[in-house]
Amino acid sequence: MIVLIALVLLSSAVALDFVEGLDEDHPLNAYAYIADTFDWETYTESAFGRSTYEALAHFSRSIEEFIEMLANTLLWSVFLLHFMRLAPELRMRFRSVEAS
Repeated sequence: MIVLIALVLLSSAVALDFVEGLDEDHPLNAYAYIADTFDWETYTESAFGRSTYEALAHFSRSIEEFIEMLANTLLWSVFLLHFMRLAPELRMRFRSVEAS
């Protein structure tokens, strides 16, 4: 189930990345649609010094990167848990190196 969630998160990140790469006047650009539909221009100008479209694009990049990192963390945790179940008695020994 965790692998499926991770794959859905990765797919979502790819979709956000796709929308991010669209031109502002492209009909599939959701950020332009949101910026045109809602009147947040005054707020984004005063709070961030940017237009609504630029603020949405900026924060969506942060969300997209977070989603990618979360998905990779989930995949790594599943891999490591599976590896621990396959080799529960595996031990690693490191020889200490003394300063010469």
